Amino acid sequence: MRFSLEQLQVFVAAVQAGSFSAAARRLGRTQSTVSAAISNLEADLGVELFDRSSRVPALTAAGHKLLLRAEGILERCYALEGSADSLAEQAEPSLTLAIEVPYGSLIPALKAFDEAFPFVDLLIRHPVHGDVSEMVHKGEADLGSLFPSRVTRRRWPSSSWAS
Repeated sequence: MRFSLEQLQVFVAAVQAGSFSAAARRLGRTQSTVSAAISNLEADLGVELFDRSSRVPALTAAGHKLLLRAEGILERCYALEGSADSLAEQAEPSLTLAIEVPYGSLIPALKAFDEAFPFVDLLIRHPVHGDVSEMVHKGEADLGSLFPSRVTRRRWPSSSWAS
């Protein structure tokens, strides 16, 4: 590989910030360092990423196409790094949850779980011809959530409500 992840980070930061100097401020570097990193990336890739003919460099057609690739590469690198951090903290790599319908009431909790543990794969299983507690007992699921099949209402004698 002829280029570095750091060069890709500088390239993406320059586009997101709108200028080399704004990227330099965001990254805590000098403008000349950012400019040199982008020039080296252009040389390594063999294409011009920015048109520097005006005061503010603008992405070239090649720059637009390679920006999407660079963002994808960085996203995958951050995911790899996050997964490694999660494993180093000995977090479970996956969690299997057995639930019965309706699961609408669990959606906020599942979203919160995903935000708190983005690198844990959450597998949701629905027992077709079994029950949730059996799946948990057999080790087919780590956790289970049951919903009552019907709601019963207790009727109070009318005399207990008299004032």
